[in-house]
Amino acid sequence: MPGSAIDTGEAKLTLISGGALATAGTLKGADMRLEGIKGVILDHDVTTSGTLSLVTSDSLIQQRAGRVAVGGRTQVNTGLGDVSLGSALNEFEGAIAVNAGGALVRDRSSLVIASLNLTKALSLEAESVSQTGSVRVGGDATVVARSGNVVLSHSANDFVGTVTAVGND
Repeated sequence: MPGSAIDTGEAKLTLISGGALATAGTLKGADMRLEGIKGVILDHDVTTSGTLSLVTSDSLIQQRAGRVAVGGRTQVNTGLGDVSLGSALNEFEGAIAVNAGGALVRDRSSLVIASLNLTKALSLEAESVSQTGSVRVGGDATVVARSGNVVLSHSANDFVGTVTAVGND
């Protein structure tokens, strides 16, 4: 990957690596796809006005630094790998769908879950948390709404482990 920032303006940005993909600078564009067969490491800001797709093959997606800001839907697929999008500055404006081992997701405002399919644990933190699709968590789940409500009431939800939910209601 180039050693500097990439800004495609309103064009799509696709970066694919046969190994691990690590950001070497800030990424900005419309619809964005970041794929690393052996993992994706986010060390810089990632900003997309459209959709964001993060893909690995049973490997880790990890945000070590920077902010993820997505204007549209977010799709994360790690197979059996874990995903950690843990910055309190993240902003997922559209719904997020995650297929992974375990997942940690933080959002500075409201977080809407399109779907979650996890074989291990879940940790979510946002101002409020709601869903439009089903949630399946194979381990324990912790969901924190800092100032709003946690609303996870889809009839197809399946929580295998202990669920801890903190919110106003």
